[in-house]
Amino acid sequence: MKPAVVASRAGAPPAVAALVLVALSAPMSLGVSGPVLVLDRIDGHAGLIVTAFGAGTSIGTAIAGAALGRLGPRGVVATCASLLALGAALTLTGPNVPVLALAALLQSLGAAGFTVLATSLARSAVQVGAITGGLAVVGSSGPLVGQAVADLTSWRVTLALPVLALLGMPALLRALGPSFRPAVRPWDPLGIALVAGVVTAVAMMPVHLVLAGPAALVIAALAFRYVGARPRRFPPPGLLRAGRFWLLCGLSLTLASTNFGLLYLSPALLADQGVSAAATGMVILWPYLAGGSLSWAVVPLGARLPTAWLTVLLPATAIVGAVTASLAPATAVVLVGLGLCSLAAVSGQGMLIHRASAFVPETARDAAIGFFTSCYLLGIAVGPAVAAGVSA
Repeated sequence: MKPAVVASRAGAPPAVAALVLVALSAPMSLGVSGPVLVLDRIDGHAGLIVTAFGAGTSIGTAIAGAALGRLGPRGVVATCASLLALGAALTLTGPNVPVLALAALLQSLGAAGFTVLATSLARSAVQVGAITGGLAVVGSSGPLVGQAVADLTSWRVTLALPVLALLGMPALLRALGPSFRPAVRPWDPLGIALVAGVVTAVAMMPVHLVLAGPAALVIAALAFRYVGARPRRFPPPGLLRAGRFWLLCGLSLTLASTNFGLLYLSPALLADQGVSAAATGMVILWPYLAGGSLSWAVVPLGARLPTAWLTVLLPATAIVGAVTASLAPATAVVLVGLGLCSLAAVSGQGMLIHRASAFVPETARDAAIGFFTSCYLLGIAVGPAVAAGVSA
């Protein structure tokens, strides 16, 4: 299947090398996992920084499809680069945790936009697998890299690592060339604001279910009523009514929440097995590195399987992994469980994203890729919040 950006634009952009797409998207993972082992070095409510980054990635990916249709790839690159640069500057100079949380939000919006852009430019299951595998591999090394960077420089530099996505920008601009001019689509600020509200409310549900749950339902109902059958509104009406698309989005959210929840529980699980805090970063690296690396091969293979099979195999793998990691009698078994959850989440994202977007009209494909990626990244906020509640 051709990627959404090819099907939905007046002129198809030139092919972009998989390595460039990985360079654009993978640094976002450093914002998720990089701070895991250095949060205790930050004065104040350091968890606010992680929450801000997780919520920002979800919001950014949800609205990136609208930005892509309005601004085109070059406009998205310029916007995301500005957000990343400003966020990194505030991270390195911010005087307190609220400013650092704002910086994390800005970086996450920029990194999320780059990730959606990279996914929309992918031309094959192999390239999609490279992107999701790159996110997982870089994310798996994030705790170790973040700890090493903090030891050599400062924890502030660790929090600014997503800015490395800028390194892939020159190669992308060269690949796009000056001749590509996509069709410009209407900008819908109110629709975008409603989408951001829904995503924020869903991200807060594990922490404030009584307030966030009803808020998510009310804002979603307002969005549905606002869009109606008007094709120029955002989200596109064909997307809101695509039930099978949202079922696959829910599956992606579940897999990601399980994976990221276990990532944040893993230090405690390994401590129960006698692994020291100093060795945790190195030990955690291997299962997530294995899961991400295997996904490069698994995603193209899974593209040949019926969707119904994947909706059974992927959650089954995640369940087995979660139970194994939680009840394991030995360190090696914990690592096997973590690796299975990583493989299910990362492979599921790569296998299902274009299948899900096939259930919506072609004019809504860019938005569909953004929303699907947003559901996956919501797991960054939902998973750790649920894990914190379970472990409390």
